[in-house]
Amino acid sequence: MDPQTLGARIQRIRQRQNFSVRDLAEKAGVNKNTILRLEKGLTPSYATLNRVCEALGVHVAQLTQPEPEEEQTIALHARAEEGREPLAADESVLLSALKCRLPGGRINAAIMELYGESESITHPGEELVFCLRGSARVTVAGRTYELGEGDAATFWSAERHSYGPAEDATEEQLPVILLMAWVDAREGETTRP
Repeated sequence: MDPQTLGARIQRIRQRQNFSVRDLAEKAGVNKNTILRLEKGLTPSYATLNRVCEALGVHVAQLTQPEPEEEQTIALHARAEEGREPLAADESVLLSALKCRLPGGRINAAIMELYGESESITHPGEELVFCLRGSARVTVAGRTYELGEGDAATFWSAERHSYGPAEDATEEQLPVILLMAWVDAREGETTRP
């Protein structure tokens, strides 16, 4: 098995168990840089690999087995499925979850259709927004930014933020459609530095 695949498998197991790099390093009795190098694909010593596997509760041989079932390594959202799962709706916003979250994964994704200004919110973590259609306004920490079709922004979502169509958007240009993805700090990620 190549070292990159080995490192990626170790990283996925660590993340599924909600261990930080530091947690795993302490439990395995190695330096955290050793874990980082291992996950990046550098060849470990036999002793190090055994310590890490023991800390994760897996046998070294398990890492050489074929990948787990597809459902555990990829989550798909097909447009032809039952459609998007509505999370919230009012006269200004339709927020639909994408059903593509990995078991034990930390990335959330949704599509937001904007007909007007959204409520201003905050939540722990990081957020990415990508403008799929139209022109949008993204307000973060009191400052407003314009996103055109194909533009994207990332920000610390603990900052108060809201979305809306561009000021000059006409009825024909609505809804503005945004793809959103976020990692929520309440699910094991660290918050803003």
